[in-house]
Amino acid sequence: MILKKNVWGRGYRSGWKIQLVRIVLLILIIIGLVLIFTRGSWVPKVVNSIVQSEGLTGQVINATFVCEGNKSIGATFHNYQRGVSAVDLKLSDGREMTLSQAISASGARYASADESFVFWNKGDTAFITEQDQNTYTDCVVK
Repeated sequence: MILKKNVWGRGYRSGWKIQLVRIVLLILIIIGLVLIFTRGSWVPKVVNSIVQSEGLTGQVINATFVCEGNKSIGATFHNYQRGVSAVDLKLSDGREMTLSQAISASGARYASADESFVFWNKGDTAFITEQDQNTYTDCVVK
């Protein structure tokens, strides 16, 4: 039996392995692009659904941050079981919201589902970014 060769000099029978590798790589690239372009916006939604569906309990910590420009942030940190965390914020401009903890390299980061509102906390300091602009800055625990 004469086996025809493909462009790599291999028989066509072994070509299915190469095709499988290509398909797996394509799938991994697509997953990576989805994660990059959604910027992990699905993470807070998942955390909120876990907290609400399982009725998790844990430690609650209250803090008030005084910020530049006569602004303030009231924060209630909820450190639930299984490493799930959230924060309830009361801002001096009257807004109130609950944010789920998001991925952070250092300190604690809490974000809205679309990442348009982010509360950062490290030790006794904090700040808020909205639409990538710092709106509450130089905040320290009162």
